[in-house]
Amino acid sequence: MTSDVFGLMSYFPYDSFLRPFLENISARNPNSHFSVPPIEPINEPCFWERINWPENLPKLRKKRIEPDVIIEWDDTLLFVESKFVLPTEPEELLREFLVGTSQASTQKHFFLLLIDKNLSPSNVSSQEDSSKIPIPEYLERRLKKLRLPNDLGTKVSNSFLWINWQSVYLLIEEFLRSKLNLLEKRILSDLIKILQRKGVIPFEELNLEFFENRVIDLPSLGEIGVRVRKQYSDFPDISIDLNVFDNIGIDMDNPLASLSQFNIDAQSLEYLSAGEITRR
Repeated sequence: MTSDVFGLMSYFPYDSFLRPFLENISARNPNSHFSVPPIEPINEPCFWERINWPENLPKLRKKRIEPDVIIEWDDTLLFVESKFVLPTEPEELLREFLVGTSQASTQKHFFLLLIDKNLSPSNVSSQEDSSKIPIPEYLERRLKKLRLPNDLGTKVSNSFLWINWQSVYLLIEEFLRSKLNLLEKRILSDLIKILQRKGVIPFEELNLEFFENRVIDLPSLGEIGVRVRKQYSDFPDISIDLNVFDNIGIDMDNPLASLSQFNIDAQSLEYLSAGEITRR
């Protein structure tokens, strides 16, 4: 998918694909100092380039790094690390951050972009304990341990970027609704099909208007919950806000007042089951 998405960017003018893509990333990372370059890169995206480990950096048991994509401007250097099946390796990001920052030196602004299919930015395990921490915090802790210059560590939160493949899908859909020639539409349509086959179609928002003319029978909720729980193991993590019932068509004059007649067992709600509901 990395080569499909970034490789096809070279078939479009900078302002038609890559620049809007980068602007979308910038908007999703408001804490970064990433500013989208106004002109096109000095060369086409470079894929899987092997970069030998610089002598001036601490040895981290690796002789080289291999970013998935490198894009370079006169004043900006961007490394892209993309993940789909394999989990994020924070030490890999640390090595790429160190080498990228070293290459950029004082002449360029360096940024490291992570693309994955998570619905929110990844947390990784801390080396100090079993807690989960954001990737920039992990990198900052590791840089501090390596006793590198202080300003290098403070650059992480400014230089780390994240986006998921689902957002890329939405962006391409938006491009398809714009004015394109026939060839451009064919390219992007094929790209959408690739992303669909990879299963990175975004979730559609639940429209409550769909439920306006529907009635929910409370006794049936327990049965529904049992059926759902058997099929989707993730559903125990979902909570239900009783206040929304009035908005989705329960056949009651005053839904919450009617619900107050029931004793609801908290444990049963956790598993989406109303089996423990009894009248006072």
